[in-house]
Amino acid sequence: MVVDEDFQNTYVSPVEESVCGVEETVHEVGSVKITDYFDRDGNFVRGKIHVMGTTIVTTEFGEVVDPGRGTSFFDPETLTDTQVDNIFDIHAGPGGVLGNDSGRLVIDATTGEPLVINGPHQAWFGEFDDACAVLAP
Repeated sequence: MVVDEDFQNTYVSPVEESVCGVEETVHEVGSVKITDYFDRDGNFVRGKIHVMGTTIVTTEFGEVVDPGRGTSFFDPETLTDTQVDNIFDIHAGPGGVLGNDSGRLVIDATTGEPLVINGPHQAWFGEFDDACAVLAP
């Protein structure tokens, strides 16, 4: 089974929910493709989600852009979620990368805890200091 959809959202993240402690306007646009795989007997054996999109976060002080993409594989036998690709790649103008979350991350789907970490995963660990320096100086 395959679901392939485009998405576009704009919302305001209140101060108490903001990573940087200021009100943020978040605009997301992109596409998501969800694929479920089944064996010959009709049993679910794997799930795959592929997302490509751009997120723009704006505050009264500045703006950051994340042209991220990622693929996630769910294994129902091991109850793990494996995320690969360049999930977050946060930029602000010509200043270079402010945050990066790329490589491979295997997560226990029941607890949300990381089991395997390959590559930088700043967003996963909440390391947004450089982005917050732009959004909430």
